[in-house]
Amino acid sequence: MTWDAVGAIAELLGALGVILTLLYLSRQIENNSKQLEGSALVAITEYERSMLEDIFANERLWDVIKRGNGDWDSLNEEDQSLYAVWCIKESGYWELLYRLHRQEAISEEIYSTKENYYLELYQTQGRRKWWDEHNTLLLGRDFVKQMTEKLNGNLTSSSDFEKKHAFWVKS
Repeated sequence: MTWDAVGAIAELLGALGVILTLLYLSRQIENNSKQLEGSALVAITEYERSMLEDIFANERLWDVIKRGNGDWDSLNEEDQSLYAVWCIKESGYWELLYRLHRQEAISEEIYSTKENYYLELYQTQGRRKWWDEHNTLLLGRDFVKQMTEKLNGNLTSSSDFEKKHAFWVKS
């Protein structure tokens, strides 16, 4: 065997090694992406659970949320403060979903389902009034701008939400 043949075999083996390394790295990236999505799903599930636990642990909060969703102006000053804090927490969750989706850490299906729910919820009189007057508290400007545009273009009404989710609005 000549040195030219040995060199050609070595180049072929080197090229094969590069291809195998690239295949291995692509598999690792794919696995990492799946782990990231799994971690994101755990985080959003935990956030949802904590919000529900807050409601179940505080009957007054549950009542204020239902009344506030229906009519911001029906709340006294103290209840408006409690409702506003709840809206900040829930809007923070919505923004978390938005940011995870932009990073492709959650799927389009998961995000669009949650976003559609919030676009309907924020059409209720109380929630929309809070959003229009107080949404700059702790929320990113890009998120507020994009969601306000979507809310303004949303064809659902608060009555649509109230029919589907009557338990969230006190009549």
